[in-house]
Amino acid sequence: GTQIELIEASGIVTTAKQSAVRATRITTNQTGFTSATKIQWNSSDYDTQSEMDTATSYRFTATSAGKYLISAHVSWRQPSATMNAVLHIYKNGGSVAKSEFQFVSSSGYPTMTIADIIDLSATDYIEIYLSQDTGAGETIVAGTDYTYLDISKIA
Repeated sequence: GTQIELIEASGIVTTAKQSAVRATRITTNQTGFTSATKIQWNSSDYDTQSEMDTATSYRFTATSAGKYLISAHVSWRQPSATMNAVLHIYKNGGSVAKSEFQFVSSSGYPTMTIADIIDLSATDYIEIYLSQDTGAGETIVAGTDYTYLDISKIA
């Protein structure tokens, strides 16, 4: 038969084909963000249920209801000193969580992270938006270890 769930003696539960995605911004840096701008996740390391669109909408669309752990990590390329930035998790087109950060230096590749557990129904979608207040275009860094999105169904 088909194994649906495995419960180990230690209590670890493994479910077959549970939703899990790691999307990245890999091919080029993305510039702008003078207003809330969707991050264009253009690659994925894995996508167990084919729920991540890395070609047109750059969003995750749940195929089944449940609780999802959503985590995004964004690295800036030497941002303007004194820049304020906001990283958002959007559900179905509206912000449901945000992380604000104030930069005090323009050196290096400072990072922002946001994480939350969000209830999703089948066909609900998740997008990550980013904004900053310098009035000029700022750049996030491409690369699987700099800018990425992880989503896992946990219940």
